[in-house]
Amino acid sequence: LAKGLGRDPVGRSPWKPVSYRMGTPAADLDKAWEVADNLEADAAIAKRDLRK
Repeated sequence: LAKGLGRDPVGRSPWKPVSYRMGTPAADLDKAWEVADNLEADAAIAKRDLRK
């Protein structure tokens, strides 16, 4: 999981573009949580695939 943290599937960091699009720190935080949730979901799917 650590290897994938801070990167979207294409390998770009999802964190940086967030600050340009949204002005408020609260929105950044919401987006960061959303990204983290997506990463966790991706990791769970990857783990499930590995177990097959």
